[in-house]
Amino acid sequence: MKKSILVYLFAIACCLISYKAVTFSSGSPGGNSGSPGDNRTCANSSCHSGPAQTTEAVNITTDIPATGFLENTDYTITISADDGGRNLTKMGFEATVEEAGNAVGTISLVNSATKLVRNNNAVTHTFQGTSATSGVRNWTFDWNSGMAPDQTTVYVAVNFTNNNGSNNGDVVVTQSLTLSKASGVGIEETPVSDFKVFPNPVSHTLHVDGYTASMGDIFIYDLMGRLVVKLDETDMDASGLLIYNADELPVGTYIIKSTKGEGSTKTFQKI
Repeated sequence: MKKSILVYLFAIACCLISYKAVTFSSGSPGGNSGSPGDNRTCANSSCHSGPAQTTEAVNITTDIPATGFLENTDYTITISADDGGRNLTKMGFEATVEEAGNAVGTISLVNSATKLVRNNNAVTHTFQGTSATSGVRNWTFDWNSGMAPDQTTVYVAVNFTNNNGSNNGDVVVTQSLTLSKASGVGIEETPVSDFKVFPNPVSHTLHVDGYTASMGDIFIYDLMGRLVVKLDETDMDASGLLIYNADELPVGTYIIKSTKGEGSTKTFQKI
């Protein structure tokens, strides 16, 4: 009886080991894009291991024009993986779009080859999206820029797997692409009065100096492009400053701008 129990337990252990090796064939669990926010890739002790990059290459392309991306605009991002002649049949990836370690904009899917992870702030392969042809695989997803700042960056980690049924022998390659934001000032436009935001970073009370009623409302957005707060002249104190209690904001980075485009768009941090 004891021998039977030992054999049974050994069989369960083998099943668990085999399952771990193929767990991520249907997508990364998230947090493995190699971005500053993730600070790791799938090349770790609980995921994949293997040799260093040799012939493998990863490329990121977008349909963002040379003049830069606009706010609240949809763009298509394509991840291309090429094993450089190894003729691998399986590949996977995870990608995210960040600025200073924070996810910015909104990622959405265009086909069944990808899915969202990490609270919808990253995109990865599905089981249907792992097959490569002649050692090449492309993944495509859409990104809405929201209020993303200049120098927003796309980060990706691609796993070139040898498809040996285990988590060893795989090559993980990272790549990034920094995106420029289009200038908001046209040739025929002239500079207008500026406003200032302080302190920055802010912990309790945010002050906006230089505000005038001609600027309209002052909006505060998070980096996903969602409106968080609206301020107007009713929020002014006796000295003419706009005052906002930032204790209501979660820790993070925010964009503040006027509705009529007057004054500079500002970025501030809540700590």
